[in-house]
Amino acid sequence: MLSQLGPKAKSVLLNVFNRTWKSGELPRACRTAVLVPILKKGKCATAAGSYRPISLTSVISKTMERMVNARLYHYLEQSACLDESQSGFRRHRTRVDQLVRFTQSVINARQAKSHTVAVFVDLEKAYDRVWRTGLEVRLQEHGITGRMYRWLKAFLTERFIRTRIKGTLSRTRPLADRLPQESALSFTLFLIFMNNIGNAVHTPNRLSYTDDLLLWQQDTDIDKATEAINRDLASFKRFFERWKMRINTGKTAYTTFSLSSPVLKKALDIRFGNDSLQRDDLPRYLGVSLDPRLCLRRHIEEVTNSVRERTRILHKLAGTNWGATPQSLSTIYVSFIRPVLEYANPVLKLASQTALGKLDRVQNAALRLVLGALRSTPIAILELATGCEPLGLRRGEQTVYAQERYLRTGEGAPLNKMVEEFATQQRRIKKASVLSVAHDLSRKYNMPTDRAPLPVPTCPPETAPAPPVTSLYIGPIGKKDEMCPLAMRALALETIARFGRECAIAY
Repeated sequence: MLSQLGPKAKSVLLNVFNRTWKSGELPRACRTAVLVPILKKGKCATAAGSYRPISLTSVISKTMERMVNARLYHYLEQSACLDESQSGFRRHRTRVDQLVRFTQSVINARQAKSHTVAVFVDLEKAYDRVWRTGLEVRLQEHGITGRMYRWLKAFLTERFIRTRIKGTLSRTRPLADRLPQESALSFTLFLIFMNNIGNAVHTPNRLSYTDDLLLWQQDTDIDKATEAINRDLASFKRFFERWKMRINTGKTAYTTFSLSSPVLKKALDIRFGNDSLQRDDLPRYLGVSLDPRLCLRRHIEEVTNSVRERTRILHKLAGTNWGATPQSLSTIYVSFIRPVLEYANPVLKLASQTALGKLDRVQNAALRLVLGALRSTPIAILELATGCEPLGLRRGEQTVYAQERYLRTGEGAPLNKMVEEFATQQRRIKKASVLSVAHDLSRKYNMPTDRAPLPVPTCPPETAPAPPVTSLYIGPIGKKDEMCPLAMRALALETIARFGRECAIAY
Protein backbone atom coordinates (compact mmCIF):
# COMPACT_ATOMS: atom_id res chain seq x y z
CA MET A 1 0.00 0.00 0.00
CA LEU A 2 2.82 2.42 0.84
CA SER A 3 4.36 1.83 -2.58
CA GLN A 4 1.24 3.31 -4.17
CA LEU A 5 1.58 6.63 -2.34
CA GLY A 6 2.06 9.75 -4.41
CA PRO A 7 5.22 11.90 -4.35
CA LYS A 8 3.88 14.29 -1.69
CA ALA A 9 2.79 11.52 0.66
CA LYS A 10 6.13 9.71 0.23
CA SER A 11 7.96 12.95 0.99
CA VAL A 12 5.98 13.38 4.22
CA LEU A 13 6.68 9.77 5.22
CA LEU A 14 10.38 10.20 4.50
CA ASN A 15 10.45 13.30 6.71
CA VAL A 16 8.94 11.26 9.55
CA PHE A 17 11.61 8.59 9.08
CA ASN A 18 14.38 11.19 9.06
CA ARG A 19 13.07 12.81 12.24
CA THR A 20 13.14 9.50 14.12
CA TRP A 21 16.60 8.75 12.69
CA LYS A 22 18.10 12.09 13.71
CA SER A 23 16.43 12.30 17.12
CA GLY A 24 16.87 8.66 18.06
CA GLU A 25 13.27 8.49 19.28
CA LEU A 26 10.39 6.32 18.11
CA PRO A 27 6.66 6.90 18.67
CA ARG A 28 5.03 4.53 21.11
CA ALA A 29 2.80 3.22 18.31
CA CYS A 30 5.92 1.92 16.55
CA ARG A 31 6.96 0.07 19.70
CA THR A 32 3.60 -1.55 20.41
CA ALA A 33 2.66 -4.92 18.94
CA VAL A 34 -0.65 -6.76 18.86
CA LEU A 35 -0.10 -10.41 19.73
CA VAL A 36 -2.36 -13.04 18.15
CA PRO A 37 -1.96 -16.59 19.57
CA ILE A 38 -2.12 -19.39 16.97
CA LEU A 39 -2.63 -22.96 18.16
CA LYS A 40 0.22 -25.28 17.17
CA LYS A 41 -0.64 -28.38 15.18
CA GLY A 42 -1.56 -31.34 17.35
CA LYS A 43 -1.31 -29.39 20.63
CA CYS A 44 -3.81 -29.12 23.48
CA ALA A 45 -5.95 -25.98 23.17
CA THR A 46 -6.21 -25.52 26.95
CA ALA A 47 -2.45 -25.24 27.54
CA ALA A 48 -0.88 -21.79 27.23
CA GLY A 49 2.34 -23.26 25.84
CA SER A 50 0.45 -24.79 22.91
CA TYR A 51 0.13 -21.45 21.13
CA ARG A 52 2.57 -19.70 18.83
CA PRO A 53 2.52 -15.91 19.36
CA ILE A 54 2.20 -13.91 16.13
CA SER A 55 3.01 -10.22 16.60
CA LEU A 56 1.45 -7.57 14.39
CA THR A 57 3.04 -4.13 14.17
CA SER A 58 2.62 -0.97 12.15
CA VAL A 59 3.45 -1.25 8.44
CA ILE A 60 5.13 2.16 8.62
CA SER A 61 7.31 0.94 11.49
CA LYS A 62 8.24 -2.22 9.57
CA THR A 63 9.28 -0.13 6.56
CA MET A 64 11.62 1.97 8.69
CA GLU A 65 13.02 -1.15 10.34
CA ARG A 66 13.82 -2.69 6.95
CA MET A 67 15.63 0.50 5.90
CA VAL A 68 17.74 0.48 9.07
CA ASN A 69 18.34 -3.26 8.78
CA ALA A 70 19.66 -2.88 5.22
CA ARG A 71 22.23 -0.32 6.41
CA LEU A 72 23.19 -2.34 9.47
CA TYR A 73 23.63 -5.60 7.55
CA HIS A 74 25.67 -3.88 4.82
CA TYR A 75 28.02 -2.47 7.46
CA LEU A 76 28.47 -5.87 9.13
CA GLU A 77 29.29 -7.63 5.86
CA GLN A 78 31.59 -4.91 4.55
CA SER A 79 33.55 -4.78 7.81
CA ALA A 80 33.71 -8.62 7.98
CA CYS A 81 32.36 -8.58 11.53
CA LEU A 82 30.17 -11.66 11.36
CA ASP A 83 31.37 -15.13 12.32
CA GLU A 84 32.18 -17.30 9.28
CA SER A 85 30.42 -20.27 10.87
CA GLN A 86 27.11 -18.35 10.92
CA SER A 87 24.92 -18.70 7.82
CA GLY A 88 21.52 -17.58 9.06
CA PHE A 89 19.93 -14.69 7.14
CA ARG A 90 23.12 -13.87 5.26
CA ARG A 91 23.61 -13.18 1.58
CA HIS A 92 24.85 -16.12 -0.57
CA ARG A 93 24.47 -18.55 2.36
CA THR A 94 21.84 -21.24 2.86
CA ARG A 95 20.87 -24.04 5.20
CA VAL A 96 22.10 -26.56 2.66
CA ASP A 97 25.60 -25.07 2.92
CA GLN A 98 25.71 -26.01 6.61
CA LEU A 99 24.53 -29.54 5.84
CA VAL A 100 27.16 -29.89 3.12
CA ARG A 101 29.96 -28.68 5.40
CA PHE A 102 29.02 -31.07 8.19
CA THR A 103 28.39 -34.18 6.08
CA GLN A 104 31.56 -33.54 4.08
CA SER A 105 33.55 -33.27 7.31
CA VAL A 106 32.10 -36.57 8.55
CA ILE A 107 32.98 -38.38 5.31
CA ASN A 108 36.47 -36.83 5.25
CA ALA A 109 36.97 -38.19 8.77
CA ARG A 110 35.98 -41.65 7.57
CA GLN A 111 38.64 -41.46 4.91
CA ALA A 112 41.14 -40.83 7.74
CA LYS A 113 39.68 -43.73 9.81
CA SER A 114 38.29 -41.28 12.36
CA HIS A 115 34.98 -41.19 14.20
CA THR A 116 32.77 -38.13 14.68
CA VAL A 117 30.92 -37.08 17.83
CA ALA A 118 28.41 -34.28 17.19
CA VAL A 119 26.26 -32.31 19.61
CA PHE A 120 23.10 -30.63 18.35
CA VAL A 121 22.53 -27.69 20.69
CA ASP A 122 19.02 -26.40 21.37
CA LEU A 123 18.81 -22.87 22.79
CA GLU A 124 15.89 -22.32 25.14
CA LYS A 125 13.69 -19.49 23.79
CA ALA A 126 16.66 -17.93 22.04
CA TYR A 127 15.05 -14.67 20.88
CA ASP A 128 13.08 -14.26 24.10
CA ARG A 129 16.20 -14.46 26.25
CA VAL A 130 18.40 -11.90 24.48
CA TRP A 131 19.88 -9.66 27.16
CA ARG A 132 19.27 -6.08 25.99
CA THR A 133 22.09 -4.52 28.00
CA GLY A 134 24.46 -7.15 26.66
CA LEU A 135 23.21 -6.51 23.13
CA GLU A 136 23.96 -2.80 23.53
CA VAL A 137 27.49 -3.72 24.59
CA ARG A 138 27.78 -5.99 21.54
CA LEU A 139 26.69 -3.15 19.24
CA GLN A 140 29.41 -0.88 20.58
CA GLU A 141 32.02 -3.64 20.32
CA HIS A 142 31.17 -3.96 16.62
CA GLY A 143 31.70 -0.23 16.04
CA ILE A 144 28.00 0.67 15.81
CA THR A 145 27.70 4.14 17.30
CA GLY A 146 26.11 7.51 16.56
CA ARG A 147 22.62 7.71 15.11
CA MET A 148 22.48 4.01 14.33
CA TYR A 149 23.21 3.08 17.95
CA ARG A 150 20.74 5.62 19.37
CA TRP A 151 17.99 4.50 17.01
CA LEU A 152 18.54 0.81 17.80
CA LYS A 153 18.57 1.54 21.53
CA ALA A 154 15.25 3.37 21.22
CA PHE A 155 13.91 0.50 19.14
CA LEU A 156 14.77 -2.02 21.87
CA THR A 157 13.61 -0.08 24.96
CA GLU A 158 10.09 0.38 26.31
CA ARG A 159 8.32 -2.02 24.00
CA PHE A 160 4.71 -2.98 24.67
CA ILE A 161 2.29 -5.72 23.65
CA ARG A 162 -1.47 -6.23 23.57
CA THR A 163 -3.09 -9.62 23.09
CA ARG A 164 -6.05 -10.02 20.74
CA ILE A 165 -8.37 -13.02 21.10
CA LYS A 166 -11.64 -13.23 19.14
CA GLY A 167 -11.52 -9.53 18.34
CA THR A 168 -11.00 -8.43 21.96
CA LEU A 169 -7.83 -6.57 22.95
CA SER A 170 -6.18 -6.86 26.34
CA ARG A 171 -4.65 -3.93 28.16
CA THR A 172 -1.17 -2.80 27.17
CA ARG A 173 1.70 -4.49 28.98
CA PRO A 174 5.44 -3.75 28.92
CA LEU A 175 7.62 -6.31 27.18
CA ALA A 176 10.45 -7.92 29.12
CA ASP A 177 13.98 -8.50 27.82
CA ARG A 178 13.61 -10.08 24.38
CA LEU A 179 13.89 -9.29 20.70
CA PRO A 180 10.63 -8.39 18.94
CA GLN A 181 9.83 -11.44 16.83
CA GLU A 182 7.84 -9.40 14.32
CA SER A 183 10.80 -7.29 13.18
CA ALA A 184 13.28 -7.91 10.37
CA LEU A 185 15.89 -6.23 12.58
CA SER A 186 15.64 -8.97 15.20
CA PHE A 187 17.47 -11.52 13.06
CA THR A 188 20.43 -9.21 12.42
CA LEU A 189 20.56 -8.15 16.07
CA PHE A 190 20.57 -11.80 17.13
CA LEU A 191 23.52 -12.46 14.83
CA ILE A 192 25.38 -9.61 16.53
CA PHE A 193 24.51 -10.89 20.01
CA MET A 194 25.79 -14.40 19.24
CA ASN A 195 28.72 -13.28 17.10
CA ASN A 196 31.53 -13.64 19.64
CA ILE A 197 30.83 -17.29 20.33
CA GLY A 198 33.94 -18.13 18.29
CA ASN A 199 36.08 -16.40 20.91
CA ALA A 200 34.70 -18.76 23.55
CA VAL A 201 34.92 -22.03 21.61
CA HIS A 202 38.19 -22.26 19.69
CA THR A 203 37.33 -24.99 17.22
CA PRO A 204 36.70 -24.93 13.47
CA ASN A 205 34.17 -27.75 13.89
CA ARG A 206 31.28 -25.45 14.70
CA LEU A 207 28.27 -24.31 12.67
CA SER A 208 25.40 -21.93 13.37
CA TYR A 209 22.21 -21.11 11.54
CA THR A 210 20.76 -18.34 13.75
CA ASP A 211 19.88 -20.32 16.92
CA ASP A 212 20.57 -23.82 15.51
CA LEU A 213 24.04 -24.73 16.79
CA LEU A 214 26.12 -27.75 15.87
CA LEU A 215 29.41 -28.75 17.44
CA TRP A 216 31.53 -31.81 16.61
CA GLN A 217 34.93 -33.40 17.19
CA GLN A 218 36.75 -36.17 15.31
CA ASP A 219 39.46 -38.63 16.27
CA THR A 220 40.58 -42.18 15.59
CA ASP A 221 39.95 -42.81 19.30
CA ILE A 222 36.30 -42.21 20.21
CA ASP A 223 37.24 -41.50 23.85
CA LYS A 224 39.57 -38.66 22.82
CA ALA A 225 36.82 -37.19 20.64
CA THR A 226 34.49 -37.36 23.65
CA GLU A 227 36.99 -35.51 25.84
CA ALA A 228 37.41 -32.81 23.21
CA ILE A 229 33.66 -32.30 22.81
CA ASN A 230 33.25 -32.05 26.60
CA ARG A 231 35.89 -29.31 26.74
CA ASP A 232 34.05 -27.40 24.02
CA LEU A 233 30.74 -27.78 25.85
CA ALA A 234 32.35 -26.42 29.02
CA SER A 235 33.44 -23.34 27.04
CA PHE A 236 29.91 -23.09 25.64
CA LYS A 237 28.50 -23.14 29.15
CA ARG A 238 30.73 -20.30 30.35
CA PHE A 239 29.79 -18.23 27.30
CA PHE A 240 26.05 -18.71 27.72
CA GLU A 241 26.15 -18.04 31.45
CA ARG A 242 28.00 -14.79 30.87
CA TRP A 243 25.46 -13.59 28.32
CA LYS A 244 22.39 -14.94 30.17
CA MET A 245 21.40 -17.54 27.60
CA ARG A 246 20.18 -21.05 28.37
CA ILE A 247 20.56 -24.41 26.68
CA ASN A 248 17.64 -26.81 26.77
CA THR A 249 19.48 -29.91 27.94
CA GLY A 250 16.33 -31.98 27.44
CA LYS A 251 16.44 -31.35 23.68
CA THR A 252 20.21 -31.04 23.26
CA ALA A 253 21.56 -34.42 22.16
CA TYR A 254 24.69 -36.06 20.81
CA THR A 255 25.18 -38.46 17.89
CA THR A 256 28.07 -40.71 16.91
CA PHE A 257 28.89 -40.97 13.20
CA SER A 258 31.05 -43.94 12.30
CA LEU A 259 31.29 -47.09 10.18
CA SER A 260 32.36 -49.14 13.20
CA SER A 261 29.53 -51.07 14.87
CA PRO A 262 31.29 -51.32 18.28
CA VAL A 263 31.82 -47.55 18.29
CA LEU A 264 28.18 -46.91 17.41
CA LYS A 265 27.00 -49.19 20.21
CA LYS A 266 29.20 -47.52 22.82
CA ALA A 267 27.44 -45.08 25.17
CA LEU A 268 29.40 -41.85 25.63
CA ASP A 269 29.53 -39.67 28.74
CA ILE A 270 28.90 -36.23 27.26
CA ARG A 271 27.89 -33.51 29.71
CA PHE A 272 26.75 -29.94 29.72
CA GLY A 273 27.61 -28.82 33.22
CA ASN A 274 26.11 -31.38 35.59
CA ASP A 275 23.59 -32.64 33.04
CA SER A 276 24.32 -35.72 30.98
CA LEU A 277 23.18 -35.32 27.37
CA GLN A 278 20.94 -37.94 25.84
CA ARG A 279 21.84 -39.83 22.69
CA ASP A 280 19.91 -39.43 19.45
CA ASP A 281 20.79 -41.82 16.63
CA LEU A 282 18.45 -40.06 14.18
CA PRO A 283 18.96 -36.33 14.76
CA ARG A 284 17.11 -33.80 12.66
CA TYR A 285 19.28 -30.86 11.63
CA LEU A 286 17.98 -28.01 9.47
CA GLY A 287 15.17 -30.12 8.05
CA VAL A 288 17.19 -33.26 7.27
CA SER A 289 17.08 -36.45 9.37
CA LEU A 290 20.64 -37.75 9.66
CA ASP A 291 21.78 -41.23 10.71
CA PRO A 292 25.12 -42.58 12.03
CA ARG A 293 26.19 -43.92 8.61
CA LEU A 294 24.73 -41.03 6.56
CA CYS A 295 22.54 -43.33 4.47
CA LEU A 296 19.54 -40.94 4.79
CA ARG A 297 17.02 -43.80 4.68
CA ARG A 298 14.92 -42.29 7.47
CA HIS A 299 14.93 -38.87 5.82
CA ILE A 300 13.81 -40.25 2.46
CA GLU A 301 11.00 -42.18 4.14
CA GLU A 302 9.81 -38.99 5.85
CA VAL A 303 9.96 -37.04 2.58
CA THR A 304 8.09 -39.78 0.73
CA ASN A 305 5.29 -39.85 3.31
CA SER A 306 5.03 -36.06 3.34
CA VAL A 307 4.81 -35.86 -0.45
CA ARG A 308 2.17 -38.55 -0.61
CA GLU A 309 0.01 -36.44 1.69
CA ARG A 310 0.45 -33.46 -0.62
CA THR A 311 -0.24 -35.54 -3.72
CA ARG A 312 -3.76 -36.11 -2.45
CA ILE A 313 -4.50 -32.56 -3.59
CA LEU A 314 -3.87 -33.66 -7.17
CA HIS A 315 -6.32 -36.54 -6.65
CA LYS A 316 -8.96 -34.04 -5.56
CA LEU A 317 -8.35 -31.73 -8.53
CA ALA A 318 -7.76 -34.26 -11.31
CA GLY A 319 -10.53 -35.88 -13.35
CA THR A 320 -11.15 -37.16 -16.88
CA ASN A 321 -14.34 -35.16 -17.49
CA TRP A 322 -13.90 -32.37 -14.96
CA GLY A 323 -11.28 -30.70 -12.80
CA ALA A 324 -8.17 -28.68 -13.47
CA THR A 325 -6.26 -28.72 -16.74
CA PRO A 326 -2.93 -30.58 -17.03
CA GLN A 327 -1.16 -27.21 -17.16
CA SER A 328 -2.71 -26.16 -13.83
CA LEU A 329 -1.96 -29.52 -12.21
CA SER A 330 1.63 -29.34 -13.45
CA THR A 331 1.99 -25.88 -11.89
CA ILE A 332 0.67 -27.19 -8.57
CA TYR A 333 3.13 -30.09 -8.66
CA VAL A 334 6.14 -27.92 -9.52
CA SER A 335 5.36 -25.23 -6.93
CA PHE A 336 3.86 -27.25 -4.07
CA ILE A 337 5.10 -30.85 -4.25
CA ARG A 338 8.45 -30.99 -6.05
CA PRO A 339 10.23 -28.53 -3.67
CA VAL A 340 9.72 -31.06 -0.86
CA LEU A 341 11.37 -33.77 -2.96
CA GLU A 342 14.27 -31.48 -3.82
CA TYR A 343 15.08 -29.91 -0.46
CA ALA A 344 18.81 -30.29 0.23
CA ASN A 345 19.31 -31.93 -3.16
CA PRO A 346 23.14 -31.93 -2.96
CA VAL A 347 23.02 -33.78 0.37
CA LEU A 348 20.59 -36.36 -1.03
CA LYS A 349 23.46 -37.60 -3.20
CA LEU A 350 24.70 -39.40 -0.06
CA ALA A 351 21.79 -41.84 -0.29
CA SER A 352 21.87 -45.04 -2.32
CA GLN A 353 20.22 -45.34 -5.72
CA THR A 354 17.67 -47.71 -4.21
CA ALA A 355 16.62 -45.11 -1.64
CA LEU A 356 16.55 -42.30 -4.21
CA GLY A 357 14.39 -44.49 -6.44
CA LYS A 358 11.56 -44.03 -3.91
CA LEU A 359 11.58 -40.29 -4.61
CA ASP A 360 11.61 -40.92 -8.36
CA ARG A 361 8.57 -43.17 -8.09
CA VAL A 362 6.68 -40.49 -6.18
CA GLN A 363 7.32 -37.99 -8.98
CA ASN A 364 6.32 -40.51 -11.64
CA ALA A 365 3.01 -41.18 -9.88
CA ALA A 366 2.34 -37.44 -9.61
CA LEU A 367 3.06 -36.90 -13.32
CA ARG A 368 0.60 -39.67 -14.23
CA LEU A 369 -2.04 -37.84 -12.22
CA VAL A 370 -1.21 -34.57 -13.96
CA LEU A 371 -1.65 -36.09 -17.44
CA GLY A 372 -4.27 -38.70 -16.59
CA ALA A 373 -1.92 -41.30 -18.07
CA LEU A 374 -1.93 -45.06 -17.63
CA ARG A 375 0.61 -46.88 -15.46
CA SER A 376 2.15 -48.36 -18.59
CA THR A 377 3.03 -44.91 -19.98
CA PRO A 378 6.83 -44.60 -20.37
CA ILE A 379 8.43 -42.29 -17.81
CA ALA A 380 10.28 -40.37 -20.53
CA ILE A 381 6.94 -39.51 -22.14
CA LEU A 382 5.57 -38.25 -18.81
CA GLU A 383 8.60 -36.01 -18.28
CA LEU A 384 8.53 -34.72 -21.84
CA ALA A 385 4.80 -33.95 -21.82
CA THR A 386 4.93 -32.08 -18.50
CA GLY A 387 8.34 -30.45 -18.99
CA CYS A 388 9.59 -31.90 -15.68
CA GLU A 389 13.20 -33.06 -15.63
CA PRO A 390 14.20 -36.32 -13.93
CA LEU A 391 14.96 -35.80 -10.25
CA GLY A 392 18.37 -37.44 -10.63
CA LEU A 393 19.35 -34.93 -13.30
CA ARG A 394 18.21 -32.02 -11.15
CA ARG A 395 20.11 -33.37 -8.14
CA GLY A 396 23.31 -33.50 -10.17
CA GLU A 397 22.71 -30.02 -11.55
CA GLN A 398 22.18 -28.49 -8.11
CA THR A 399 25.21 -30.33 -6.71
CA VAL A 400 27.49 -28.86 -9.38
CA TYR A 401 25.86 -25.46 -8.90
CA ALA A 402 26.58 -25.63 -5.16
CA GLN A 403 30.26 -26.42 -5.77
CA GLU A 404 30.57 -23.60 -8.29
CA ARG A 405 29.02 -21.17 -5.82
CA TYR A 406 31.44 -22.29 -3.11
CA LEU A 407 34.40 -21.68 -5.43
CA ARG A 408 33.13 -18.15 -6.11
CA THR A 409 32.88 -17.13 -2.46
CA GLY A 410 36.47 -15.90 -2.49
CA GLU A 411 39.79 -17.22 -1.26
CA GLY A 412 39.90 -17.98 2.44
CA ALA A 413 36.15 -18.47 2.81
CA PRO A 414 35.31 -21.75 4.61
CA LEU A 415 33.28 -23.15 1.70
CA ASN A 416 35.96 -22.25 -0.83
CA LYS A 417 38.66 -23.74 1.38
CA MET A 418 36.62 -26.93 1.81
CA VAL A 419 36.42 -27.46 -1.96
CA GLU A 420 40.09 -26.64 -2.54
CA GLU A 421 41.25 -29.05 0.16
CA PHE A 422 39.04 -31.85 -1.14
CA ALA A 423 40.77 -31.75 -4.54
CA THR A 424 44.04 -32.86 -2.88
CA GLN A 425 42.59 -35.54 -0.60
CA GLN A 426 42.80 -39.26 -1.28
CA ARG A 427 39.68 -41.42 -1.30
CA ARG A 428 40.15 -44.55 0.81
CA ILE A 429 36.51 -45.65 0.73
CA LYS A 430 33.96 -45.37 -2.06
CA LYS A 431 31.24 -43.66 -0.01
CA ALA A 432 29.92 -40.75 -2.07
CA SER A 433 30.03 -37.23 -0.69
CA VAL A 434 28.66 -33.97 -2.04
CA LEU A 435 32.06 -32.83 -3.27
CA SER A 436 33.02 -36.20 -4.75
CA VAL A 437 29.83 -36.23 -6.83
CA ALA A 438 30.31 -32.59 -7.83
CA HIS A 439 33.97 -33.24 -8.72
CA ASP A 440 33.07 -36.20 -10.95
CA LEU A 441 30.28 -34.27 -12.68
CA SER A 442 32.54 -31.25 -13.23
CA ARG A 443 35.11 -33.43 -14.99
CA LYS A 444 32.40 -35.17 -17.00
CA TYR A 445 30.92 -31.92 -18.32
CA ASN A 446 34.24 -30.03 -18.46
CA MET A 447 33.17 -27.09 -16.28
CA PRO A 448 35.03 -23.80 -16.94
CA THR A 449 37.67 -22.68 -14.49
CA ASP A 450 37.59 -18.91 -15.16
CA ARG A 451 35.10 -18.12 -12.41
CA ALA A 452 33.87 -14.65 -11.49
CA PRO A 453 33.32 -13.95 -7.76
CA LEU A 454 29.81 -13.73 -6.40
CA PRO A 455 28.35 -10.22 -6.73
CA VAL A 456 28.49 -8.23 -3.50
CA PRO A 457 27.01 -4.71 -3.17
CA THR A 458 29.79 -2.20 -2.66
CA CYS A 459 27.82 1.01 -2.14
CA PRO A 460 25.74 1.49 1.04
CA PRO A 461 21.95 1.21 0.64
CA GLU A 462 21.46 4.92 1.35
CA THR A 463 23.68 5.86 -1.61
CA ALA A 464 22.29 3.31 -4.07
CA PRO A 465 20.58 4.88 -7.11
CA ALA A 466 16.82 5.06 -6.87
CA PRO A 467 14.87 2.81 -9.25
CA PRO A 468 13.34 4.55 -12.25
CA VAL A 469 9.81 5.80 -11.71
CA THR A 470 7.37 5.74 -14.61
CA SER A 471 4.30 7.93 -14.29
CA LEU A 472 0.98 6.33 -15.15
CA TYR A 473 -0.78 9.69 -15.44
CA ILE A 474 -2.06 10.13 -19.00
CA GLY A 475 -3.29 13.69 -18.61
CA PRO A 476 -6.78 15.21 -18.41
CA ILE A 477 -9.09 13.25 -20.66
CA GLY A 478 -12.47 14.44 -19.46
CA LYS A 479 -15.35 12.02 -19.29
CA LYS A 480 -14.69 8.59 -20.69
CA ASP A 481 -18.00 8.46 -22.58
CA GLU A 482 -17.23 11.69 -24.43
CA MET A 483 -13.76 10.70 -25.67
CA CYS A 484 -12.98 8.99 -28.95
CA PRO A 485 -11.88 5.35 -28.46
CA LEU A 486 -8.99 5.84 -30.89
CA ALA A 487 -7.72 8.81 -28.87
CA MET A 488 -7.95 6.81 -25.65
CA ARG A 489 -6.03 3.98 -27.27
CA ALA A 490 -3.32 6.37 -28.43
CA LEU A 491 -2.93 7.79 -24.90
CA ALA A 492 -2.73 4.30 -23.42
CA LEU A 493 -0.07 3.19 -25.91
CA GLU A 494 1.91 6.37 -25.23
CA THR A 495 1.87 5.60 -21.50
CA ILE A 496 2.94 1.99 -22.08
CA ALA A 497 5.81 3.17 -24.27
CA ARG A 498 7.31 5.03 -21.28
CA PHE A 499 8.30 1.71 -19.71
CA GLY A 500 11.64 0.20 -20.61
CA ARG A 501 12.11 -2.81 -22.83
CA GLU A 502 12.89 -4.98 -19.80
CA CYS A 503 9.27 -4.65 -18.64
CA ALA A 504 6.77 -7.30 -19.70
CA ILE A 505 3.58 -5.85 -21.18
CA ALA A 506 0.30 -7.68 -20.58
CA TYR A 507 -2.92 -6.05 -21.72
